[in-house]
Amino acid sequence: MTGAAALGARRVRARVVDSIAIATAGQLPAGMQANVDALVRETHRVLRSAFDRFEGVDPAGRDVLDLSELGVKSLRGGTTQRPGGLDVTDIRQPWLRQILVTWIAETKPNTTEARRGLRVCNAASRALDLRPGGGMDPSALVFADMNAVVDTFRVLPKLDGGAMSSKQRGALLSFFFKILDYNRAAGHLDGMSASFARHSSHVIKAEEVDEDDVGKALPESVIAQLGPAVLLAGLTQDVAFSFTDTGVLELDPAMNDRGLGRSVLLAFTAGLAACDRVLVHSSTAASWTTAAAARTGVDLGDKLHIVPAPRDVRLVRDPADITPPEGRATGIYNHRLYRHYGTARFTRLARRLVADAPVRLTVMDLFGTRSPERIRLDPSPERHLEELATTDGVTIASDRGDRIRYRNLLAGAHFGIAPFRPGCPWSMSVIDCQAMGLPVIGPRTGWLAEHIDHELLFDTDEQAVQIAQRLATDAEFYLVQAKRAYASTADLTPAAVAARYLEAIK
Repeated sequence: MTGAAALGARRVRARVVDSIAIATAGQLPAGMQANVDALVRETHRVLRSAFDRFEGVDPAGRDVLDLSELGVKSLRGGTTQRPGGLDVTDIRQPWLRQILVTWIAETKPNTTEARRGLRVCNAASRALDLRPGGGMDPSALVFADMNAVVDTFRVLPKLDGGAMSSKQRGALLSFFFKILDYNRAAGHLDGMSASFARHSSHVIKAEEVDEDDVGKALPESVIAQLGPAVLLAGLTQDVAFSFTDTGVLELDPAMNDRGLGRSVLLAFTAGLAACDRVLVHSSTAASWTTAAAARTGVDLGDKLHIVPAPRDVRLVRDPADITPPEGRATGIYNHRLYRHYGTARFTRLARRLVADAPVRLTVMDLFGTRSPERIRLDPSPERHLEELATTDGVTIASDRGDRIRYRNLLAGAHFGIAPFRPGCPWSMSVIDCQAMGLPVIGPRTGWLAEHIDHELLFDTDEQAVQIAQRLATDAEFYLVQAKRAYASTADLTPAAVAARYLEAIK
């Protein structure tokens, strides 16, 4: 044994380890003598791999792959000697994990390419995990499964969560296809469905919006044009009231806790009086705001403007990529389960839909586990969630705050359901569905009656069941409604909305 190796062995023994071969990575020395430490770690890696082979353990079958053992190259060209490995535990589908390992073992990529392969396979795994069957059986995969994978890459963020350019996302998608195509050509995927393959539509188009402005209410280019003049503008995303068809003012239950609704209304109209500009999202909201202002003696004059909220560029899908349901449809309810959203009314409709129409429902849990304090304030979401979870034909799902998971949940549905909230002046959840090309059915009330196509509005549960059944079984009707849904959001691009903001606050 060399002097350095003997020294390393003594240091390992000092940590009460009988053999380098059986030491764990955490028991190995580090940080004192770099060359000796590196030698000890490399000796440990070689011995551990030898023991694995002796015991019949395939190095490629481990959850954490040894890049050196697989022959991965360093950036300088030789086999990498760096310690550490590639953790593939997040790839849930065994076949997908295997094609990554096979590609690495047979093509000998460098460390950067190997880690890029892990990244794209992790992304594909997340997309397939949300599909029927979880993507576990490669022979059962269909074209829609590949669409879901491609959709995931279309909105893939950077590792730090920031926005990634379309060019980078396109390169990562191509890298995934490179791994898939290699394994097909090498005969490792003979049992895979031919439908699970790249199509000419599977491209990531260059975006027309400035990605630096994504998520900003006002892009920097707009702010730069405002000049030194400062105006006080108020945005009424929600209103504390609504009006019936006969002109009766009704306070929103969410803002009328313990009879505070009138006080909230007075504070709201006082804010209207103080603003130089008042921005609302819809014609319905403008009508209600004007009526409330008039009743409290506030003259809005010409300072009221309609400026809708922009659609999320990550939640946009071309209707040409949409496949109609084939006799059975999945509806999605992506709204909060508060009592004042009309959740009890929705729950009643949900039972009718799954019982009387060829429909299954996905209900999103947007809250997760709330604190006891929040539950004491309003326990209705937990109560409604429990009731819906025990209804046959209803699946509870959560995006866990992940925008990619949210997009995949929408892409896996065929239509959306609007909330039963009488005072609804706008709903981004409805817009999310429509921008993805999902027809949205809804009660004939408030802004919903203004925005949703008249053929998808209903007054009774029976009408809602009939509409859902037609969406599930009439492909032509479905595709027409999908195109109309998408078209209803065409004016909600960030650039178009920013221009309306700019015009409103001049």
